[in-house]
Amino acid sequence: MIDGSQPAPCSTVTAGALTIRRLAGRHGLLLDGEADLNSYGALRGALRALLVDDPDEIHLELAGLTFIDVSCTRELVTLTQFPRPARVILHNPPWSLQRITTLAWPYASIEVASAGD
Repeated sequence: MIDGSQPAPCSTVTAGALTIRRLAGRHGLLLDGEADLNSYGALRGALRALLVDDPDEIHLELAGLTFIDVSCTRELVTLTQFPRPARVILHNPPWSLQRITTLAWPYASIEVASAGD
């Protein structure tokens, strides 16, 4: 379980219907399943653990993300609002996530990687 400390590079956390894994070769996470109230705490902890290294970029691979609610989306946006914000790059985000961020946080500095990035 994630307790705020940085997990090992290959660690996997399952919370509710969401599986969270560290990305291999990039600083970031792979999210698979549903990000909602049941997985909010684990997602928040995993995202905050990424900030320990004071990264320039955080990559989130979201091809397997089937649902994300507004509270979990807010946690993604929060990564861009720290005193030294990270560049947040979404890979294969679901359309619903793009729509939520466009409507609720139109000025959030979240990028969507083009195919092949």
